Amino acid sequence: GSMAGSVAKVGAGIAVGLGTAAVGAGVVIANMTDDFNKSLNGLAAATGATDEKMEKLGGTIKSIYAQNFGENMEDVANSIATVKQQMGDISDKELEEVTKGALILRDTFEFDVSESMRAVNSLTKQFGISSEKAFDLLAKGAQEGLNSNGDMMDLFWEYSVQFKELGFSAEEMFNTFKVGAENGAFNLDILADGLKETNILSKDNSDKSLK
Repeated sequence: GSMAGSVAKVGAGIAVGLGTAAVGAGVVIANMTDDFNKSLNGLAAATGATDEKMEKLGGTIKSIYAQNFGENMEDVANSIATVKQQMGDISDKELEEVTKGALILRDTFEFDVSESMRAVNSLTKQFGISSEKAFDLLAKGAQEGLNSNGDMMDLFWEYSVQFKELGFSAEEMFNTFKVGAENGAFNLDILADGLKETNILSKDNSDKSLK
């Protein structure tokens, strides 16, 4: 009888414990659902995507977040919106990979997602490289001190077109900045601006010679 009473008490304790755990899990699930719904609403407003497209974007949010990217689902959704605004209509797979790349740069080097995407978009459009290659160059640049003045993303965004017109590749643009930094260039923007002026002057001289 004593043993039966003890078992009953233990059973009651387990039941209470499980009930408490179930309530806690329910709160977590409810919070995740609210977070997901909020992220979808924000993404829909930022992109103007159709209901059909939003269903796919919802899956992308969940996939990225499940891989431990982003502070929460809303953060992931905001990053996806930024990528879509910069890159336009890209495949769902590429959207996921590019968003993860932007979040990696942010979490590793503290680059703003919007700034990173402007640079990536410029590099891919001007030089025809993949977004993966663009992210690799930007990460390498950060590792090798090209962001010492905090303007590396602006350099790659603003001057890609100038380097392209002068016949440089993306790698050669990166190497130009690297050599400049290694040889004491205080401000890489001055170096890039000098190349920009060279490009403008070469065009002017070309136009004059044609006349």
